[in-house]
Amino acid sequence: MTKPTLDNLTARLSEAERVRDELRDHLSAALDEIYALRRGAAFEAAGLKATLDMKSFPKSRRTVTEQQTDRLIKSARGNAQLAYAGEYSIHLDAATEAAGAENHLTMSMWVSDRGRR
Repeated sequence: MTKPTLDNLTARLSEAERVRDELRDHLSAALDEIYALRRGAAFEAAGLKATLDMKSFPKSRRTVTEQQTDRLIKSARGNAQLAYAGEYSIHLDAATEAAGAENHLTMSMWVSDRGRR
């Protein structure tokens, strides 16, 4: 094993700082996306709630739409896992695939996807 030199240690520190900064950028982008999804869920919940206030809204769909609104509100508040806890994952997976999205997300997938945007 070679003895570390000041140049080697400086290069390793520089690389570690670069990786740290890159990870910070990815975390910031992920938080931006989470915030956008929460805002979107809140917007859709408000639209559904306004629809529920219409007297012409069918009573047969009211309970389902109220449940959808509640799930969107929970998601907007940061409780998406709780909002969908009673749903079978196979249904959530099917809905995710129907939307054209992946059913899982890894760090490398996130980095690759960000590079394509």
